[in-house]
Amino acid sequence: MVSPPDLIGLKDWIYRASSDFEERVAQHSGLTWRERRRFRNEVESLRRTCDGSSHGRAENAVRQLLAAGAARYRAVSSSNQSGGTPEHAVLDFAVFAIWPVVIAPDLHEDWFEAIAKLTSPDIAKLVVHCRLYRISGNPMSPSELLAALSKIRFSSGIVNLMDDLSNPNRGGGALTALAIATEVELPPADRSGKKLAAWVFGGVSAVVGAAGAGVIGNRADAAALDLWDWLIHDSANDGSSGSGSSDFDPFGSDVHGASSNAAGNHGGSLVAMIESIFN
Repeated sequence: MVSPPDLIGLKDWIYRASSDFEERVAQHSGLTWRERRRFRNEVESLRRTCDGSSHGRAENAVRQLLAAGAARYRAVSSSNQSGGTPEHAVLDFAVFAIWPVVIAPDLHEDWFEAIAKLTSPDIAKLVVHCRLYRISGNPMSPSELLAALSKIRFSSGIVNLMDDLSNPNRGGGALTALAIATEVELPPADRSGKKLAAWVFGGVSAVVGAAGAGVIGNRADAAALDLWDWLIHDSANDGSSGSGSSDFDPFGSDVHGASSNAAGNHGGSLVAMIESIFN
């Protein structure tokens, strides 16, 4: 898997998107001036969030960060090697999507409720875990996050995220703005998680049933839609994938190589906060 960028890389990517936006949006002559203004505001708001200076609603900030992760995944998806199974492909996307929330500084105090709503409570709890490890100076890597995701119920949260990102009045606005700013093919305008999945996974070079086959065109779309069908089926099966469970231990030794004593490194108030969330 190609790893998502660190905070410096994310900021650089967003800054370039912001500075190049006027030039890039001029190539889309079909947009109204209201749409251009809205998309410009989405990119500028995301830049402020990455700087730690966002003053808007927590849900908007988290939604923009999730859209940034999804757009970044789409931009590099041709380099991603999923391992040839639906679960691996979806996990790769999930890591990219939530990584900006993991590394963003100074999020609004209501960010946990926001990401729980936009994805799922299980994913939100895992992001809390990751952010606490960053505070402790012992951050999780993207590969460790992927391993942790595989141990929880994640598929229903990704379905929720796809539905939100497919809605132009929700995450779809930020996603389209970033696609314009970074010269990525625009996501579909339809409010359909399934069609968005075809856009997200259409560029993956190793998708289920086509690993290493160099799928293109309609075959790639069909393989991408197979991933969506797998997601829907898996989320309907109590939202659990493989060995996934809602009993994930945020301070267990099986994910980050740290014992449960690691919780003590975060200070009393933080431990009390995380315990109140998980209990």
